[in-house]
Amino acid sequence: MGKYLIADTVFEFRTKYEYTRNLCKDYVCNDDAITDYSFSVTDEEIDYERSLNTDCSIEYAESLAIYRKILSYILQHKNGLFLHCAAIVYNDKAFLFLAKSGVGKTTHISLWKKCFKNSVKIINGDKPIIRMIGNDFYVYGTPWRGKEKLGKNVSCKIYGCAFIERAKDNSVVKASADYFIKKIFEQIVRPKKADEAEVTLELLEKFYKNVPFYVIRCNTDKESAIIAKNAMDG
Repeated sequence: MGKYLIADTVFEFRTKYEYTRNLCKDYVCNDDAITDYSFSVTDEEIDYERSLNTDCSIEYAESLAIYRKILSYILQHKNGLFLHCAAIVYNDKAFLFLAKSGVGKTTHISLWKKCFKNSVKIINGDKPIIRMIGNDFYVYGTPWRGKEKLGKNVSCKIYGCAFIERAKDNSVVKASADYFIKKIFEQIVRPKKADEAEVTLELLEKFYKNVPFYVIRCNTDKESAIIAKNAMDG
């Protein structure tokens, strides 16, 4: 069994495959750390992940089964959410960018990096964890960083989130409640259990109320990052 500190939570789990151990190596914590949740994944749970991702290896499927259990615990015990998004820090403020795969999350955060250099750090390129602490929301890096493997084991308070849409010209508007409701469910792992679904809905409502949400319609010019930064960072 290994111990890992993810989203300020100590998880203890055993891995069958070297892939997951390598994936989580930056999150290893001391053996004497008090464990919040100890678990293992079954062959059936690994097979389930492969049924959802038919082209993935059994090693990667194990890592996804572990990730799913971590998300369930974080949701139930730590006011946590998963969002399929890219997360950056700009001048000590976290900003999240949400879109379906292939729309351009990675491209957009890369433009921020090009424009604003060392003022930008990438927390996670694909699968961060979001937690509500008090009335604030924080984003945490995770070992699951996407195919580009962008991210670090850091956390930061969230100051803004944006849905990304492709467009010829660049623009930014506030996301309406109707738009948020329509789009946010494309970016989360939907819980199967009724109690988890209820907690998720409550957290999403508080998330929208406490953090500004925008819609960025953009191309791949640097101007798109500048316009987005000016809107989201005031």
